[in-house]
Amino acid sequence: MLLKNVKVLRPKDTKIQAKGKHRYVYKVIGQRYIKDKKYTIDERKAIGRMIDDEYMIPNEDFSIYYPDVTMDIEDISDISYTLKVGNYILIDKIFKDSGLDDLLERIFPEYHNFIKDLVFYMIIREDSTIQHFPSFFYDHPSFSKKVYSDSFISKIFKNGFDEEDMNIFLKAWANMHNDDTRFYVSYDSTNMTTTAQGIELARFGYAKNGDDTPQINISYALRHRDTLPLMYELYDGSIIDNSECRYIITKAKEYGLKNIGFILDRGYFSKKNMDMMINEGYDFILAIRESTKIVKDAIAKDGFTLKLDNKLFISDLDVYGKTEKIKIYGHDVYLHLYYDNIRAQRERNAYLKNIDNTAKILDKHLESKRNRKEDLRAYDKKFYLRYDLNGYFISYKRKDEKIKEVTDSLGFFALVSLKKMSTKDALMDYRDRDVVEKMFRSLKSYLDYDSLAVHYDSSLKSKTFIVFIASIVRSIIWHNIKDLYIKDKKNYTIPSSLRELEKVEVTKGQNGIYRRTSALNSKNKKILTAFNIDENQIDIAARNYTKGL
Repeated sequence: MLLKNVKVLRPKDTKIQAKGKHRYVYKVIGQRYIKDKKYTIDERKAIGRMIDDEYMIPNEDFSIYYPDVTMDIEDISDISYTLKVGNYILIDKIFKDSGLDDLLERIFPEYHNFIKDLVFYMIIREDSTIQHFPSFFYDHPSFSKKVYSDSFISKIFKNGFDEEDMNIFLKAWANMHNDDTRFYVSYDSTNMTTTAQGIELARFGYAKNGDDTPQINISYALRHRDTLPLMYELYDGSIIDNSECRYIITKAKEYGLKNIGFILDRGYFSKKNMDMMINEGYDFILAIRESTKIVKDAIAKDGFTLKLDNKLFISDLDVYGKTEKIKIYGHDVYLHLYYDNIRAQRERNAYLKNIDNTAKILDKHLESKRNRKEDLRAYDKKFYLRYDLNGYFISYKRKDEKIKEVTDSLGFFALVSLKKMSTKDALMDYRDRDVVEKMFRSLKSYLDYDSLAVHYDSSLKSKTFIVFIASIVRSIIWHNIKDLYIKDKKNYTIPSSLRELEKVEVTKGQNGIYRRTSALNSKNKKILTAFNIDENQIDIAARNYTKGL
């Protein structure tokens, strides 16, 4: 789709091909060898159409290949006679009610409405790349009353929002939610891979998706009770989870957050992290790996009782649990040990199947009569292996005591809390920690943030900042429609609700004023009512938008 009212100089490395009355511009993106013809042809991508001998009208793919070419801001006058206003009004209200509007206007006066436009676009398009930005605002209202070209946005991202201003915003946002009463923060991190050469934060590290590519890490801290994002941090891709935690603790202190506790998974359990949280006055609920000595000792001491004592069964959670006060790294904490008999049976079956499969592999090694000790060290933990005088593998036997030791320990897991709390409450709070994982899935699936589509650190930081604001807005949307979703999981997910609001439209009349031409349907009304928006507000917003053009 050609971009309206935009022209750029044709890049010199492009090719022109005439079709009918027009001359189209192509970017050569590769070559393909035709085997039977024995010659090579260019693989091309259309990126626009020529206006004269020098200038061309770019299409939406132009900025993919020429991200640094500047295009002028487009004129808002060339917009559709029918505008989709439902989500525009919804997002505008969220910005105002949450205090985001006021913060952005004070800290980013020049980019205030531009940032709102970006957030609006990302949430509705479910896309964080910006090549479709101009076409989106052909039939959607713009907060800035302008439609910026994608290359103009790339230029702003490349120059970067002022880092000090972004930090002032984030500190102010966190402080707005610094309650007098203590609350928990769910914290976790994820990584995104990139091959962009200009991103210095990209490093080789432990990729959770198994992809052996340079990556950057990002962590989020969410208010536990309503999943509201409070803080985020970008990290060098080589930094491991355990080390990342100390950065967010430092940031929480820098932002003035006092009455909080961190809920962390087992990857963050360490003496340094525990010491730091306690020294800074922060509470915590930490998961501990079952392989640690602390948990092994607890299983040896209380595991048999947990399996047999029906009084320790927590019916709401389908597990057995016991809590006791102990010392870890010199600190008085509460260890919560749990046993899940269903999980134990599932893990036991899987483990024993693995033993059987390993035995079949060893049988094949026996048949080959060529394997030596150095080839079979991976099997030492579960089997006794015998070799002849020449060092060749000749027989094996299961380590039944070791296997029993492993199977007896399955189904157990443990948490540590700083403050005294019931076995049930500790696990309930911890289980809700998956809100962070859901947030990362949302970033990647519904804001397209796993496609970084940037080439510089400055662009990455600016884009991550915008995505963070978009995640706040999306979290507020979820919090408000959650009751509708519980009653009707098909029609009131976030995507389905936003699609429904796209049906709320206004049309320009002969007097040049936008008005609604149809009533709201029942779904529209339910969604808008969840945000205290009525039909009258839609009509007022349409009139005000017309005046601003």
